[in-house]
Amino acid sequence: MNREENPQYELLVTAHDRNGLYGCLNTSVGVVVTINDVNDNDPIFEAYLYNFTVSEDAYIGSSIGSVSAVDNDIGINARLTYSLVGGSGGKFDVDPKNGTISVLSKLDREQNATYLLEISVTDSGVEILSDYTEVEITLSDFNDNEPKFDRQLYQTDVEEGLASGTYLFTVTATDSDVGINGQVLFSTSSDSFQINETTGDNMLYLIH
Repeated sequence: MNREENPQYELLVTAHDRNGLYGCLNTSVGVVVTINDVNDNDPIFEAYLYNFTVSEDAYIGSSIGSVSAVDNDIGINARLTYSLVGGSGGKFDVDPKNGTISVLSKLDREQNATYLLEISVTDSGVEILSDYTEVEITLSDFNDNEPKFDRQLYQTDVEEGLASGTYLFTVTATDSDVGINGQVLFSTSSDSFQINETTGDNMLYLIH
């Protein structure tokens, strides 16, 4: 029998005597057979791989998504528990009851931009059954890094009489952020020199 296919049967049972003087006499009664559940179905995650994105400045305790599994059994045999097996690096946690994934500690995209978590789900039957899934978490950038020059001081000797537009030297700065947060713009406070705003590779000497 398979409770998941047919959990209940309704029968009609008839009792009759042997043929007598007045013919066969009979009576009927209804019988309901209910199939009790046994833990014969594994819990199954709804996806083999989940993908979530969270900002690196997400506060501790914030939810970033959830995993979900189903179990065709009933009662205690279908009571599911979610567990974090590995891959979080102490940065994430999963709620054992509803599979919600949350931030456990401060994130830093520049240290680690992606995480691959392994999560298990188990039922509560006498013989425990389980399933596993993976969760890929990508950290989006937050503008939390200052641009930095490759040196603290630039020095050069310049001859007098140079024409306006003469190339002098290149300054270089980088930013650990990405996208627009990592784009560096250059400027100078001098009235005698000019610098390319976006590349920093053309320091110009201006003649007045």
